[in-house]
Amino acid sequence: METLQVRAPGKLFLLGEYAVPDGCPAIIAAVEPGVRVRAKRNPFGQGIDVKAPQLGICVRLGYSECTPDQNRGVVDFVAACISALSSEERLRLPPGVEFEIRFSQFLGPTQKLGLGGSAALVSAIVAALIEWCYGPGAAEELRELVYQRARAAHRLVQKGMGSGGDIAASVFGGVILFEPATSEQPVTPLEWPQGMCLLACYSGHAASTTALIEAYERAKRTKPAIHARFLQCSTQAVAALASALQASREVEGRWSQGAQVLPTFAEKLGLPYLTPNLKTLLAVAHGQGVTAKPSGAGGGDCAIAVCSETKKQQLLRAWDASGFLPLDLKPETQGVRCEQG
Repeated sequence: METLQVRAPGKLFLLGEYAVPDGCPAIIAAVEPGVRVRAKRNPFGQGIDVKAPQLGICVRLGYSECTPDQNRGVVDFVAACISALSSEERLRLPPGVEFEIRFSQFLGPTQKLGLGGSAALVSAIVAALIEWCYGPGAAEELRELVYQRARAAHRLVQKGMGSGGDIAASVFGGVILFEPATSEQPVTPLEWPQGMCLLACYSGHAASTTALIEAYERAKRTKPAIHARFLQCSTQAVAALASALQASREVEGRWSQGAQVLPTFAEKLGLPYLTPNLKTLLAVAHGQGVTAKPSGAGGGDCAIAVCSETKKQQLLRAWDASGFLPLDLKPETQGVRCEQG
């Protein structure tokens, strides 16, 4: 029975949230720890065994049962990965496969922190499937294909929602400029400067991303002029930070400027973006001379900050002393990867 060990990182949105589903660019970082999947190919088995010990899940699916609309959580994401393959690719799959899924403490499964656990999961599952369809090393050589299939799978479960940025971060790794309006190559790698730190802290409450997106969609209809201005300012902020990262200078300054865009426009658009806990996290960071902002849709989940190495420990201690949970995250440069055994 051939076994693959698959690792896929989570993500943190730095800039561009809310605007990215409208086709505007975003900057996203892949972070570890992420999702781990042990994928086994069993030529004598039948169907798909899905195991997630942390959730108490042990389910067998027939290939004909891979319809991701059953409200089965993790199982639906696995089913969607099969559905997202081409008909020719599905024919190449072995008669039996087994996926054993393990989440890091920060990516769930019982606690949502906004670090892209579902995106990491589908990236890992699809990478294993592509290895089996096209041979050893295929997940590395065909990353664009892994991205396309994983994005399609994610959208199947999420009813067409999502920009694909979280999938791109998990598949390609590193810090990326994600431009969804650029169909040929939406991902541009960015260099993270030495001496700069990306920090995150959990606010204590999970965000309801669906409710926040619904509020944003209402605001687009009722406040079109403000929305148009928001998209313009978000695009400019992303471009400025991307240029600073590429030049490896003025990163902290461009971050500080860009981090103000979404909070400012969220208030104008009437979005419940800053919770009391997030406001506290941002204020604590400000007291240490560091600019912080929510990562992702806001309304809970995490605050993130960009600062120099000299300010890192001071901010982490200050967040901890305020009763919050700083997250031990590390930038991940490689993206999803498969290893034999």
